[in-house]
Amino acid sequence: MADGQAGPLVGVVETEPEGGTLVTIPKGGVKDLFTDAELLDQLFGIIEAKVAGHVPDLTTAKGRQETVSLAFKVTKTKTYLDDLGKEIVTEYKAVPAKIDAGRKTMRDRMDAIATKTRQPVTDWESVRVQRRAQIEEIRAAGKASFMDLTVEQFEVRMLALKDLGVRIFPHFEELEQEAWDAQEEAMGALAAAQNQRLAYDKEQAELARLRLEAEERVRVQSVVAGIRSLPAQYASSTPAQIQVAIARLEGTDWVELPAADEAKAETLDQMRALLTKRQDEEAAKLEQARLDGIEAERKRKEAEDRRKEQEDERRKADQDHRDRILKEARLGVERILAAREGSDYDIEAIAASIVTGIAAGIAAGEVLHVEVRF
Repeated sequence: MADGQAGPLVGVVETEPEGGTLVTIPKGGVKDLFTDAELLDQLFGIIEAKVAGHVPDLTTAKGRQETVSLAFKVTKTKTYLDDLGKEIVTEYKAVPAKIDAGRKTMRDRMDAIATKTRQPVTDWESVRVQRRAQIEEIRAAGKASFMDLTVEQFEVRMLALKDLGVRIFPHFEELEQEAWDAQEEAMGALAAAQNQRLAYDKEQAELARLRLEAEERVRVQSVVAGIRSLPAQYASSTPAQIQVAIARLEGTDWVELPAADEAKAETLDQMRALLTKRQDEEAAKLEQARLDGIEAERKRKEAEDRRKEQEDERRKADQDHRDRILKEARLGVERILAAREGSDYDIEAIAASIVTGIAAGIAAGEVLHVEVRF
Protein backbone atom coordinates (compact mmCIF):
# COMPACT_ATOMS: atom_id res chain seq x y z
CA MET A 1 0.00 0.00 0.00
CA ALA A 2 1.39 3.45 -0.85
CA ASP A 3 2.27 6.03 1.77
CA GLY A 4 -0.65 8.25 2.90
CA GLN A 5 -3.44 5.83 1.68
CA ALA A 6 -6.38 4.96 3.96
CA GLY A 7 -7.10 1.40 5.08
CA PRO A 8 -9.07 -0.93 2.78
CA LEU A 9 -12.78 -1.82 2.95
CA VAL A 10 -12.41 -5.58 3.31
CA GLY A 11 -14.32 -7.56 0.65
CA VAL A 12 -15.83 -4.42 -0.91
CA VAL A 13 -13.30 -1.76 -1.83
CA GLU A 14 -9.83 -2.37 -3.10
CA THR A 15 -7.73 0.64 -2.24
CA GLU A 16 -4.76 -0.25 -4.39
CA PRO A 17 -5.02 2.00 -7.42
CA GLU A 18 -5.20 0.33 -10.87
CA GLY A 19 -5.52 1.97 -14.25
CA GLY A 20 -5.00 5.48 -12.91
CA THR A 21 -7.98 5.47 -10.48
CA LEU A 22 -7.83 6.17 -6.79
CA VAL A 23 -9.60 2.89 -5.90
CA THR A 24 -10.67 -0.39 -7.49
CA ILE A 25 -13.80 -2.40 -6.64
CA PRO A 26 -13.98 -6.21 -6.82
CA LYS A 27 -16.75 -7.28 -9.27
CA GLY A 28 -18.62 -9.10 -6.56
CA GLY A 29 -18.73 -6.03 -4.34
CA VAL A 30 -20.28 -3.55 -6.79
CA LYS A 31 -23.94 -4.40 -5.94
CA ASP A 32 -23.25 -4.08 -2.16
CA LEU A 33 -21.39 -0.81 -2.65
CA PHE A 34 -24.24 0.90 -4.52
CA THR A 35 -27.01 -0.55 -2.37
CA ASP A 36 -25.43 0.06 1.07
CA ALA A 37 -25.17 3.74 2.01
CA GLU A 38 -22.60 3.04 4.77
CA LEU A 39 -20.22 1.31 2.33
CA LEU A 40 -20.62 4.21 -0.09
CA ASP A 41 -19.79 6.66 2.73
CA GLN A 42 -16.67 4.63 3.58
CA LEU A 43 -15.63 4.80 -0.10
CA PHE A 44 -16.02 8.58 -0.07
CA GLY A 45 -13.93 8.65 3.13
CA ILE A 46 -11.06 6.73 1.50
CA ILE A 47 -11.06 9.02 -1.58
CA GLU A 48 -11.31 12.20 0.49
CA ALA A 49 -8.43 10.96 2.72
CA LYS A 50 -6.28 10.40 -0.39
CA VAL A 51 -7.07 13.93 -1.57
CA ALA A 52 -6.55 15.42 1.91
CA GLY A 53 -3.11 13.81 2.16
CA HIS A 54 -1.90 15.79 -0.84
CA VAL A 55 -0.25 19.13 -0.10
CA PRO A 56 -0.29 21.35 -3.23
CA ASP A 57 3.04 22.89 -4.23
CA LEU A 58 2.15 25.90 -6.29
CA THR A 59 5.67 27.28 -6.47
CA THR A 60 6.82 24.82 -9.11
CA ALA A 61 5.39 23.52 -12.35
CA LYS A 62 5.83 19.97 -11.11
CA GLY A 63 3.97 20.78 -7.92
CA ARG A 64 1.07 22.31 -9.86
CA GLN A 65 1.03 19.34 -12.29
CA GLU A 66 0.77 16.88 -9.39
CA THR A 67 -2.31 18.74 -8.15
CA VAL A 68 -3.88 18.69 -11.63
CA SER A 69 -3.08 14.95 -11.95
CA LEU A 70 -4.72 14.22 -8.61
CA ALA A 71 -7.90 16.08 -9.66
CA PHE A 72 -7.89 14.13 -12.95
CA LYS A 73 -7.64 10.85 -10.98
CA VAL A 74 -10.69 11.89 -8.94
CA THR A 75 -12.65 12.48 -12.17
CA LYS A 76 -11.38 9.22 -13.70
CA THR A 77 -12.35 7.36 -10.53
CA LYS A 78 -15.87 8.85 -10.84
CA THR A 79 -16.16 7.57 -14.41
CA TYR A 80 -14.80 4.16 -13.36
CA LEU A 81 -17.30 3.79 -10.52
CA ASP A 82 -20.22 5.03 -12.69
CA ASP A 83 -19.36 2.48 -15.39
CA LEU A 84 -19.37 -0.29 -12.76
CA GLY A 85 -22.81 0.86 -11.65
CA LYS A 86 -24.07 0.88 -15.25
CA GLU A 87 -22.84 -2.67 -15.80
CA ILE A 88 -24.62 -4.01 -12.73
CA VAL A 89 -27.81 -2.09 -13.67
CA THR A 90 -27.74 -3.62 -17.21
CA GLU A 91 -27.34 -7.09 -15.74
CA TYR A 92 -30.20 -6.60 -13.33
CA LYS A 93 -32.42 -5.05 -16.02
CA ALA A 94 -32.12 -8.26 -18.10
CA VAL A 95 -33.28 -10.37 -15.16
CA PRO A 96 -37.00 -9.21 -15.25
CA ALA A 97 -37.19 -9.83 -19.00
CA LYS A 98 -35.84 -13.36 -18.55
CA ILE A 99 -38.26 -13.94 -15.72
CA ASP A 100 -41.21 -12.64 -17.82
CA ALA A 101 -40.19 -14.90 -20.70
CA GLY A 102 -40.08 -17.84 -18.34
CA ARG A 103 -43.47 -16.94 -16.95
CA LYS A 104 -44.95 -16.72 -20.45
CA THR A 105 -43.52 -20.09 -21.40
CA MET A 106 -44.94 -21.51 -18.19
CA ARG A 107 -48.39 -20.04 -18.86
CA ASP A 108 -48.47 -21.22 -22.47
CA ARG A 109 -47.43 -24.75 -21.53
CA MET A 110 -49.91 -24.89 -18.67
CA ASP A 111 -52.72 -23.56 -20.90
CA ALA A 112 -51.86 -26.18 -23.51
CA ILE A 113 -51.97 -28.91 -20.89
CA ALA A 114 -55.29 -27.60 -19.57
CA THR A 115 -56.73 -27.35 -23.11
CA LYS A 116 -55.59 -30.88 -23.93
CA THR A 117 -57.05 -32.14 -20.68
CA ARG A 118 -60.42 -30.49 -21.42
CA GLN A 119 -60.41 -31.23 -25.18
CA PRO A 120 -62.78 -34.25 -25.04
CA VAL A 121 -65.42 -32.13 -23.29
CA THR A 122 -64.75 -29.19 -25.64
CA ASP A 123 -65.22 -31.46 -28.66
CA TRP A 124 -68.41 -32.84 -27.16
CA GLU A 125 -69.74 -29.32 -26.55
CA SER A 126 -68.76 -28.23 -30.08
CA VAL A 127 -70.69 -31.12 -31.58
CA ARG A 128 -73.71 -30.18 -29.45
CA VAL A 129 -73.45 -26.54 -30.63
CA GLN A 130 -73.30 -27.71 -34.26
CA ARG A 131 -76.27 -30.05 -33.77
CA ARG A 132 -78.34 -27.34 -32.10
CA ALA A 133 -77.46 -25.00 -34.97
CA GLN A 134 -78.65 -27.69 -37.41
CA ILE A 135 -81.88 -28.04 -35.44
CA GLU A 136 -82.41 -24.26 -35.63
CA GLU A 137 -81.73 -24.36 -39.37
CA ILE A 138 -84.41 -27.06 -39.68
CA ARG A 139 -86.88 -24.88 -37.77
CA ALA A 140 -85.93 -21.87 -39.94
CA ALA A 141 -86.49 -23.94 -43.09
CA GLY A 142 -90.10 -24.41 -42.05
CA LYS A 143 -90.73 -20.66 -41.66
CA ALA A 144 -90.84 -19.94 -45.41
CA SER A 145 -93.80 -17.87 -46.59
CA PHE A 146 -96.00 -19.33 -49.31
CA MET A 147 -94.77 -16.50 -51.54
CA ASP A 148 -91.10 -17.45 -51.05
CA LEU A 149 -91.17 -20.72 -52.99
CA THR A 150 -93.05 -22.44 -55.79
CA VAL A 151 -95.06 -25.61 -55.20
CA GLU A 152 -92.19 -27.64 -56.68
CA GLN A 153 -89.61 -25.87 -54.49
CA PHE A 154 -91.67 -26.62 -51.36
CA GLU A 155 -91.69 -30.28 -52.39
CA VAL A 156 -87.93 -30.31 -52.88
CA ARG A 157 -87.33 -28.69 -49.48
CA MET A 158 -89.54 -31.21 -47.65
CA LEU A 159 -87.79 -34.13 -49.35
CA ALA A 160 -84.42 -32.64 -48.35
CA LEU A 161 -85.55 -32.37 -44.70
CA LYS A 162 -86.69 -35.99 -44.72
CA ASP A 163 -83.38 -37.14 -46.15
CA LEU A 164 -81.46 -35.01 -43.65
CA GLY A 165 -83.29 -36.62 -40.71
CA VAL A 166 -82.57 -40.14 -41.90
CA ARG A 167 -78.88 -39.38 -42.42
CA ILE A 168 -77.89 -37.42 -39.31
CA PHE A 169 -80.54 -37.55 -36.56
CA PRO A 170 -79.52 -41.03 -35.33
CA HIS A 171 -76.12 -39.51 -34.43
CA PHE A 172 -77.62 -36.69 -32.36
CA GLU A 173 -77.72 -38.85 -29.20
CA GLU A 174 -79.66 -36.98 -26.49
CA LEU A 175 -80.70 -34.32 -29.08
CA GLU A 176 -82.17 -36.83 -31.53
CA GLN A 177 -85.76 -36.47 -30.35
CA GLU A 178 -85.53 -32.68 -30.38
CA ALA A 179 -84.26 -32.88 -33.97
CA TRP A 180 -87.18 -35.14 -35.03
CA ASP A 181 -89.63 -32.77 -33.33
CA ALA A 182 -88.09 -29.77 -35.16
CA GLN A 183 -88.33 -31.67 -38.44
CA GLU A 184 -91.98 -32.55 -37.88
CA GLU A 185 -92.79 -28.94 -37.03
CA ALA A 186 -90.96 -27.68 -40.15
CA MET A 187 -92.60 -30.28 -42.39
CA GLY A 188 -96.05 -29.30 -41.14
CA ALA A 189 -95.38 -25.62 -41.73
CA LEU A 190 -93.98 -26.30 -45.22
CA ALA A 191 -96.95 -28.49 -46.15
CA ALA A 192 -99.35 -25.73 -45.04
CA ALA A 193 -97.40 -23.11 -46.98
CA GLN A 194 -97.31 -25.41 -50.02
CA ASN A 195 -101.13 -25.74 -49.90
CA GLN A 196 -101.40 -21.96 -49.64
CA ARG A 197 -99.13 -21.58 -52.64
CA LEU A 198 -101.11 -24.15 -54.61
CA ALA A 199 -104.36 -22.28 -53.88
CA TYR A 200 -102.68 -18.97 -54.72
CA ASP A 201 -101.36 -20.35 -58.03
CA LYS A 202 -104.83 -21.62 -58.94
CA GLU A 203 -106.34 -18.24 -58.08
CA GLN A 204 -103.71 -16.43 -60.13
CA ALA A 205 -104.26 -18.79 -63.07
CA GLU A 206 -108.00 -18.12 -62.94
CA LEU A 207 -107.41 -14.37 -62.73
CA ALA A 208 -105.04 -14.60 -65.68
CA ARG A 209 -107.65 -16.54 -67.66
CA LEU A 210 -110.33 -13.97 -66.87
CA ARG A 211 -107.93 -11.16 -67.73
CA LEU A 212 -107.13 -12.76 -71.08
CA GLU A 213 -110.82 -13.23 -71.79
CA ALA A 214 -111.49 -9.58 -70.95
CA GLU A 215 -108.59 -8.48 -73.13
CA GLU A 216 -109.89 -10.70 -75.94
CA ARG A 217 -113.35 -9.18 -75.60
CA VAL A 218 -111.88 -5.71 -75.78
CA ARG A 219 -109.84 -6.73 -78.82
CA VAL A 220 -112.90 -8.21 -80.56
CA GLN A 221 -114.95 -5.14 -79.73
CA SER A 222 -112.19 -2.92 -81.09
CA VAL A 223 -111.97 -4.96 -84.32
CA VAL A 224 -115.75 -5.00 -84.76
CA ALA A 225 -116.00 -1.28 -84.02
CA GLY A 226 -113.25 -0.59 -86.53
CA ILE A 227 -115.07 -2.63 -89.20
CA ARG A 228 -118.45 -1.04 -88.50
CA SER A 229 -116.95 2.47 -88.59
CA LEU A 230 -115.83 2.12 -92.22
CA PRO A 231 -119.08 3.39 -93.82
CA ALA A 232 -118.93 6.56 -91.72
CA GLN A 233 -115.23 7.00 -92.48
CA TYR A 234 -115.78 6.73 -96.25
CA ALA A 235 -119.11 8.61 -96.37
CA SER A 236 -117.47 11.52 -98.25
CA SER A 237 -114.81 9.52 -100.11
CA THR A 238 -114.63 9.02 -103.84
CA PRO A 239 -115.99 5.84 -105.42
CA ALA A 240 -112.41 4.78 -106.19
CA GLN A 241 -111.40 5.12 -102.55
CA ILE A 242 -114.50 3.19 -101.46
CA GLN A 243 -113.69 0.41 -103.94
CA VAL A 244 -110.16 0.12 -102.47
CA ALA A 245 -111.61 -0.10 -98.95
CA ILE A 246 -114.10 -2.78 -100.05
CA ALA A 247 -111.32 -4.82 -101.68
CA ARG A 248 -109.18 -4.53 -98.53
CA LEU A 249 -112.09 -5.60 -96.32
CA GLU A 250 -112.93 -8.51 -98.59
CA GLY A 251 -109.33 -9.71 -98.42
CA THR A 252 -109.21 -9.69 -94.58
CA ASP A 253 -110.39 -12.79 -92.72
CA TRP A 254 -111.13 -13.15 -88.99
CA VAL A 255 -111.64 -16.91 -88.79
CA GLU A 256 -111.07 -16.92 -85.04
CA LEU A 257 -113.47 -13.99 -84.53
CA PRO A 258 -117.01 -14.88 -85.62
CA ALA A 259 -118.28 -11.48 -84.49
CA ALA A 260 -115.73 -9.80 -86.75
CA ASP A 261 -116.77 -11.94 -89.72
CA GLU A 262 -120.42 -11.07 -89.07
CA ALA A 263 -119.58 -7.38 -88.87
CA LYS A 264 -117.54 -7.75 -92.06
CA ALA A 265 -120.50 -9.17 -94.00
CA GLU A 266 -122.85 -6.42 -92.81
CA THR A 267 -120.28 -3.70 -93.43
CA LEU A 268 -119.57 -4.96 -96.95
CA ASP A 269 -123.28 -4.60 -97.77
CA GLN A 270 -123.23 -1.07 -96.37
CA MET A 271 -120.03 -0.21 -98.22
CA ARG A 272 -121.40 -1.53 -101.51
CA ALA A 273 -124.59 0.49 -100.98
CA LEU A 274 -122.43 3.50 -100.18
CA LEU A 275 -120.41 2.87 -103.35
CA THR A 276 -123.60 2.80 -105.45
CA LYS A 277 -124.84 5.97 -103.77
CA ARG A 278 -121.54 7.78 -104.26
CA GLN A 279 -121.36 6.59 -107.90
CA ASP A 280 -124.88 7.92 -108.49
CA GLU A 281 -123.93 11.19 -106.81
CA GLU A 282 -120.79 11.45 -108.92
CA ALA A 283 -122.77 10.63 -112.09
CA ALA A 284 -125.35 13.24 -111.13
CA LYS A 285 -122.59 15.75 -110.56
CA LEU A 286 -121.08 14.94 -113.94
CA GLU A 287 -124.48 15.24 -115.65
CA GLN A 288 -125.17 18.49 -113.88
CA ALA A 289 -121.75 19.71 -114.85
CA ARG A 290 -122.49 18.72 -118.48
CA LEU A 291 -125.82 20.54 -118.40
CA ASP A 292 -124.25 23.51 -116.73
CA GLY A 293 -121.65 23.53 -119.48
CA ILE A 294 -124.30 23.42 -122.17
CA GLU A 295 -126.24 26.23 -120.51
CA ALA A 296 -123.09 28.27 -120.08
CA GLU A 297 -122.23 27.73 -123.75
CA ARG A 298 -125.77 28.72 -124.74
CA LYS A 299 -125.55 31.87 -122.67
CA ARG A 300 -122.11 32.63 -124.04
CA LYS A 301 -123.36 32.20 -127.60
CA GLU A 302 -126.40 34.34 -126.91
CA ALA A 303 -124.19 37.03 -125.50
CA GLU A 304 -121.85 36.77 -128.47
CA ASP A 305 -124.74 36.92 -130.91
CA ARG A 306 -126.17 39.91 -129.05
CA ARG A 307 -122.78 41.61 -129.10
CA LYS A 308 -122.40 41.00 -132.83
CA GLU A 309 -125.93 42.25 -133.49
CA GLN A 310 -125.27 45.37 -131.43
CA GLU A 311 -121.97 45.87 -133.27
CA ASP A 312 -123.70 45.47 -136.63
CA GLU A 313 -126.39 47.92 -135.55
CA ARG A 314 -123.74 50.38 -134.39
CA ARG A 315 -121.82 50.09 -137.65
CA LYS A 316 -125.03 50.46 -139.70
CA ALA A 317 -126.08 53.52 -137.70
CA ASP A 318 -122.63 54.99 -138.13
CA GLN A 319 -122.68 54.28 -141.81
CA ASP A 320 -126.18 55.76 -142.18
CA HIS A 321 -124.99 58.82 -140.31
CA ARG A 322 -121.98 59.16 -142.56
CA ASP A 323 -124.08 58.65 -145.68
CA ARG A 324 -126.53 61.32 -144.51
CA ILE A 325 -123.75 63.83 -143.82
CA LEU A 326 -122.09 63.15 -147.16
CA LYS A 327 -125.43 63.35 -148.89
CA GLU A 328 -126.15 66.68 -147.33
CA ALA A 329 -122.66 67.92 -148.29
CA ARG A 330 -123.14 66.61 -151.85
CA LEU A 331 -126.51 68.33 -152.14
CA GLY A 332 -124.91 71.55 -150.99
CA VAL A 333 -122.24 71.26 -153.63
CA GLU A 334 -124.88 70.42 -156.24
CA ARG A 335 -126.78 73.55 -155.33
CA ILE A 336 -123.63 75.58 -155.72
CA LEU A 337 -122.89 74.06 -159.12
CA ALA A 338 -126.50 74.34 -160.27
CA ALA A 339 -126.24 78.04 -159.73
CA ARG A 340 -123.83 78.12 -162.63
CA GLU A 341 -126.13 78.10 -165.62
CA GLY A 342 -125.10 76.67 -168.96
CA SER A 343 -122.66 74.15 -167.57
CA ASP A 344 -122.06 70.95 -169.48
CA TYR A 345 -120.82 69.00 -166.50
CA ASP A 346 -122.52 66.06 -164.71
CA ILE A 347 -123.23 68.07 -161.64
CA GLU A 348 -124.31 65.11 -159.51
CA ALA A 349 -121.20 63.06 -160.34
CA ILE A 350 -118.88 65.97 -159.82
CA ALA A 351 -120.48 66.87 -156.54
CA ALA A 352 -120.26 63.29 -155.26
CA SER A 353 -116.61 63.06 -156.27
CA ILE A 354 -115.76 66.33 -154.62
CA VAL A 355 -117.55 65.51 -151.40
CA THR A 356 -116.06 62.07 -151.21
CA GLY A 357 -112.52 63.32 -151.86
CA ILE A 358 -112.86 66.13 -149.33
CA ALA A 359 -114.19 63.76 -146.69
CA ALA A 360 -111.36 61.30 -147.30
CA GLY A 361 -108.75 64.06 -147.19
CA ILE A 362 -110.17 65.46 -143.95
CA ALA A 363 -110.27 61.97 -142.41
CA ALA A 364 -106.63 61.37 -143.46
CA GLY A 365 -105.56 64.71 -142.00
CA GLU A 366 -104.53 66.02 -145.39
CA VAL A 367 -106.87 69.00 -145.13
CA LEU A 368 -105.60 71.16 -142.31
CA HIS A 369 -107.75 73.20 -139.98
CA VAL A 370 -110.94 71.45 -141.26
CA GLU A 371 -113.01 68.70 -139.61
CA VAL A 372 -116.26 66.88 -140.38
CA ARG A 373 -118.67 66.26 -137.48
CA PHE A 374 -120.76 63.15 -138.13
